[in-house]
Order: sequence, then structure tokens, then C-alpha cells
Amino acid sequence: MKVRDIKAFRVTVTFLLALPMTALANDDLSINGFLSVGASKSDADAVYYEGIVDEISFEPDTVVGVQLSAPVTETVSFTTQLLASGNKDTYDLAADWAYADFSVGENTSIRAGRVKLPVFMASEYLEVGAAYPWVRPPEEVYAVVPVSAFSGVSARYTGNFGNFDFSIEPYYGSHTESIPQPTGVLSTSVKEFAGASLTLGNDVFTLRAGGLQGQLTIPEVGVDDEELSLFSVGARIDWENVLIMSEYASRDIPGIIPDSEGWYAMLGYRAGKFLPHVTVAQLDTDEVTPLAQKQKSTTVGVQYQLNHAALLKVEWKNIELQEGSAGLFSTLPSDDKVSIFSASIDLTF
Repeated sequence: MKVRDIKAFRVTVTFLLALPMTALANDDLSINGFLSVGASKSDADAVYYEGIVDEISFEPDTVVGVQLSAPVTETVSFTTQLLASGNKDTYDLAADWAYADFSVGENTSIRAGRVKLPVFMASEYLEVGAAYPWVRPPEEVYAVVPVSAFSGVSARYTGNFGNFDFSIEPYYGSHTESIPQPTGVLSTSVKEFAGASLTLGNDVFTLRAGGLQGQLTIPEVGVDDEELSLFSVGARIDWENVLIMSEYASRDIPGIIPDSEGWYAMLGYRAGKFLPHVTVAQLDTDEVTPLAQKQKSTTVGVQYQLNHAALLKVEWKNIELQEGSAGLFSTLPSDDKVSIFSASIDLTF
């Protein structure tokens, strides 16, 4: 970690630890925080997704954040999530999302501001490592759309359908961001960002599906106002000691970027404080080009409950590159089979 990063990280942690003291002055202010300290190492001579390299590194999987919520009136509230992450080679504190929530009925609300993009199962808590069993969610799906928030409006309607709860969330807005990739930083801009998601579930089973469209511009790869479309679907079964999760996502961008699709399936079993799990995943494209991303992977890991607020995770991921593609690496590794070892401690407070 660079000296400037250490200083920024210390400032961030000091600020976050001081927040509960300020909250004492306002009983209506709600504060929740999280911290993930992760280490990773690969045996490849190329940089993997979000900065994993062939030496032990803490930056890709280390993040600290705090969420603050406060009522403004009886029907209006404000929420923000402040985030400092190492996967962009900086720990500068920034508002990952910040929005006003307007209640317009018993089951309907409208959010306006910088809002989470409700695309995947873990979209609402993507940075909160304690909310899922992996050190990081499977990149074969979550790299299909490397955007987690947008500026605009969304509406949410919740209700019941038999023994299931459901929610419908349409949204509209725009997004501009510099996204670090293995091949360099991409200046991504999406206009006319429109989509919707549907969630149906109960204590045992959850089903989520969604789609979006927008006008995408990425100057670095020659994409100029191309139509972006995405479809995703995911399911989760949490029954007694068994945990099953699976997601599928497809992305279509006419032009130089190949269409792609990714999926994963995970099986876990709780044994006391331990949750061993195995995940198989694949990322594929329609064409074989320098921008094609084709890889398969198997991840074996275990999660251990240290206490009510802390988890320890250790996992091994084996990646097999397909058809000469570099997959999610910056360049083509010398070996088409790569192992990545990861470990993390995830806290919530």
C-alpha cells in the first residue's frame, strides 16, 4: 500500500469511527457501517480483474463504508453511503450513493439522486462483504455490467402474492464513470438509462429478474452512443443448512464490443459456524476478438462466523481461459490455467 493510500485510509477510518459519537445528538439518525480487509494472490503473469496480481495484495478486496439515514419529514427521508475502496488504487472517501426517498403510499416509494442499480442479486449490498459467502461475487456475472449506481430516479412497489413477497422497481437516469479494467481505465458514459427489476420471494426462495437499455459511450474502445441492453435473472434457495445461489446475465452492445453472457451456480452447506461452498462459473462471448472475454472457473471456499458481527473467508479459484482469450486478465497469461487465492475478514457495525 502506498504512503498516500495509508494516510487516506487512516483518515477514512478515523472519520467513520467518529460518526457514532455525532449520532448521539440526533436520535433519528441511523448509522450502519461495514469493513472488509482482504488479501489476494494469483500465479499468473498478468493482472486479473480489479487489480489481482502475482504477489499478495490488499487493495482489490479492501473496502470501508458507512450508511447514514435520517427522516426529513414524515414522508421524506435521506440516505447516503460513504465508501472508501482500494480496488481503484485509492482510499479517497466518496458518496457511492445518496438519494431522497419519497413515500407516496403504503406500498410505494420514489427515490431520486444517486441510486443503486438493481441488476443482480447482490446489487443492493455489493460492497458489503458480510452479505455473501465469497470474498467477491463471481466476476463471470458481475463483470458483465461493471456499474453499481446511477444518477436518476427509481420507484418501488411492494406487495404480496400468496405466500410470497414481491417488489417491482422501474428506474431511469444516466451514468458517467471511469472504470478500472485489466486493460486500463475506461471512461464510460450511459445516457437514457432505463430499466426495471422484479423480485419475488419468501424466507426460503428468492427469484430476481431484470433488464435495462441505454446509450453507451466508451471512447477508449471506439463505442459512441451504441445501444446497450442487458438481461439478468437469479435465484436463491436457503433451506435449513443448504444454500444454493445461481445467476445468469447477458449483455448486447452493437459495434466493436462482443456480446457476452455469464452465469454461475453455487452450493453451500452450513455446519455450525462453518459454511463450505463450491461455485462453478463461465463467461462467454459470441466472437473471438481481442476484446472477447472467455473463461471458466471453479471456486472452493469456506466462511467461518467469528462472532455476530465478523466473518472470516478463505477461498481458492481455478480459472481456465477459453479459445485463446485473455478472459478478465489484462493480457494473455503464459498459462491458460490460473489459480487465485483469497482471504478476507468482513465486519458490520
